[in-house]
Amino acid sequence: MRFRQLLSCCARVLPAVLVFAVLAAVPALAESLGDQDKVISEGMKLQDVQLPPALDADARYLGVPAGEPFALSDIKTDYLLLQVFSMYCPHCQREAPLMKELFDKIKASGKADTLKIIGLGVGNSDYEVGFFKDQYALDFPLFPDPDYRAYDYVGVVGTPFYVLVKLSKNGGHQVLFTQEGTFEDVTAFYSLLLEKSDLK
Repeated sequence: MRFRQLLSCCARVLPAVLVFAVLAAVPALAESLGDQDKVISEGMKLQDVQLPPALDADARYLGVPAGEPFALSDIKTDYLLLQVFSMYCPHCQREAPLMKELFDKIKASGKADTLKIIGLGVGNSDYEVGFFKDQYALDFPLFPDPDYRAYDYVGVVGTPFYVLVKLSKNGGHQVLFTQEGTFEDVTAFYSLLLEKSDLK
């Protein structure tokens, strides 16, 4: 979406020769960014993503040391649902109350120790992620990814995007399920997560 917006802007304000140069570069850029092999999918393995320090409450939930960077393999759980979101994504904004409901449902089910949730704010600063968390009263951890470094592990995906993995202490986490776009029905999505993780 950002690249299409760039082309639209170029078409309005740049000389035709420059627009031509930009358009000429499209195939190479599309090849590097749009390679479907780079998008994580079921059956693949997710690398051991490094995350910034967690807040105290989030660190307790994840079982990681507070105030220290950590990796997915450090999280104390068997299964992890990673939500890739953006504060500015309208679909993510509409989905936020459902994510809160999903988190509460997992917690009430007694499976909170074996299935945990984190959010990754792609292109978002620490402030933006904190604002989003407070705005929708989300109780699960959200982490900023302003430089898209963690996002690169997932691939070129839209938001929201969901990845369910079985964590491994040695990294190389098994991807059990992915979904691009909203889920809308909390109960159905929760049941799907349990089915994919053999927790049903």
